[in-house]
Amino acid sequence: MKPVAIIFLALVFSQASAQLANQEIDQQVWLPFTKSLIEKNVEVFMNLHAEDVIRVEQDTKKILNYQQYKESMLIDWPKWQEYITKLNARHTFELRFTNRIENENSALHIGYYANHYTLPNGEKKSSFGMFHVVLRKYKGVWKIQMDTDTTLNGTIKEEEFLKASPIGY
Repeated sequence: MKPVAIIFLALVFSQASAQLANQEIDQQVWLPFTKSLIEKNVEVFMNLHAEDVIRVEQDTKKILNYQQYKESMLIDWPKWQEYITKLNARHTFELRFTNRIENENSALHIGYYANHYTLPNGEKKSSFGMFHVVLRKYKGVWKIQMDTDTTLNGTIKEEEFLKASPIGY
């Protein structure tokens, strides 16, 4: 076989493998992540993380382990839900990706997230942030190994968010 054909086949196989990993990660992590965040379901959310996860909250300059992260969610998410209820708002959450790099057992996903709130009068409010996540495959299941995000002091705009690719690309 010619060297060019071998390189072409290797490239095609590599792209197909990355696309398959993306699909697995979307199904095993990002779709349940989004749903559990909207529903404020801490148990489901934390089950998407490795037991030795490293959570870095850049805006508050905190580094948390699994238990600290879970305890933080158990305190903060009911307050967040109370705020949403007080506004009588509908909350949605969305992820978009600027870079997704995978092999068979590890992945790095970089992108933006958006929290959207629709008020009873139809007014919409959104806030945006940037994330970097390292994922690993444990016994055939993808888990979040390291997660860090930041709002960059509110400087991320909707235009940047919309330029990134949605789940499933």
